[in-house]
Amino acid sequence: MNSLEIEKGTLQIYHNDKRLACLIEKYGQCRLKPHKNFFYALLKAIVSQQLSAKAADAIIKRFNDSFGAKPKPEQILNADTDHMRGLGVSFAKIKYMKDLSSKIISGEIEFKRFDSKPGEEIINTLTTVSGIGE
Repeated sequence: MNSLEIEKGTLQIYHNDKRLACLIEKYGQCRLKPHKNFFYALLKAIVSQQLSAKAADAIIKRFNDSFGAKPKPEQILNADTDHMRGLGVSFAKIKYMKDLSSKIISGEIEFKRFDSKPGEEIINTLTTVSGIGE
């Protein structure tokens, strides 16, 4: 989804839903911006699973300090398990992050094609990764 699609969708809602139109008038256009950093978003989702927001934020901060906000799959796949454990990532989550990284490197998962795929196909692709479910 891109910004133009979001704008078109907002106009569609504005013209077809009086209650939401009032909110759009009050607050303006949607300011959400689509991103393409799917790998990082999935890494954060894996780290955050079954943790409080505060605990997840602390681990993600340490993770970012170590790997940056745009880590490469190769970095994660080659990362030392003890180092990642030291950041607060559990053994299971390390396994999931490395499985995701491996599938991206092998080409089993190609994010560049996600914009043109139906949601169900994206779900089917992502759920092949250990630790990612519906």
